[in-house]
Amino acid sequence: MKITKHTTYTAEINNVTVPLTFQPVGHPEPLAAKSGDRLVIVYAVQDDHLPVEDLIGDGMGKLLSLHRHDKTRGQALAALGLDQYGEFDPDLRTDKDGVLLDCYEHGEQHWSISGKGTQCRFDTARGAGVWVPDDCLRSQLDADEREGKDRRAQAVLYAQQFLEQYNAIINGEVYGIVTEIYDEHGGFISCDHCWGYVGSEGTAEEMKLWHWGHGGGDGDIIVIHLTEAAAIAHAEALLSFTRSDK
Repeated sequence: MKITKHTTYTAEINNVTVPLTFQPVGHPEPLAAKSGDRLVIVYAVQDDHLPVEDLIGDGMGKLLSLHRHDKTRGQALAALGLDQYGEFDPDLRTDKDGVLLDCYEHGEQHWSISGKGTQCRFDTARGAGVWVPDDCLRSQLDADEREGKDRRAQAVLYAQQFLEQYNAIINGEVYGIVTEIYDEHGGFISCDHCWGYVGSEGTAEEMKLWHWGHGGGDGDIIVIHLTEAAAIAHAEALLSFTRSDK
């Protein structure tokens, strides 16, 4: 005999219960609406399919860790003009655009510009890594400098932008957005989904601004003719989640 456990997630929209295709996350909060004879629900799911490098993309730079077991340690040392033992090497050229980083780790991991983030004597590793620009961003720094901008300040700015994205990714803030459409009796019509959204705030905005406009499936469907604020209030009144384990 084989015993299995099956978890089903359902949503109640306008007193109609419908099964969800994916497991929703609680934040960003799901949205729902009734449009004519159709029920629409938009919700976020965890997305762990893509590696960090793909989610970061080009033109953001990269993080090199000084952890003794990290594969990028050698590159990090070289960027700081240090040899494999952490000693200054006069034959190595320090990366003038590199930015030293700290790493705070207590449950989650957060990287920051050295001296700028959470400073804890027990959980913060000072000088734990270094950010360096990629070729695309180094060209941008060259252009910034030609325009009279302070190159060092620009490098720090780009490093900070990278860290906002990087911290969100490594701490699980990567989502897919799912739009499901049902008839007024709960009969399934379509499911549309798109993946790789980074950051809960940006994902929530994408859910509200883009997916309210169309429901996907075989053709565009006008979900709701309300202002954004009214749509959110309407959705909160309509929607409740149920989880059942069998």
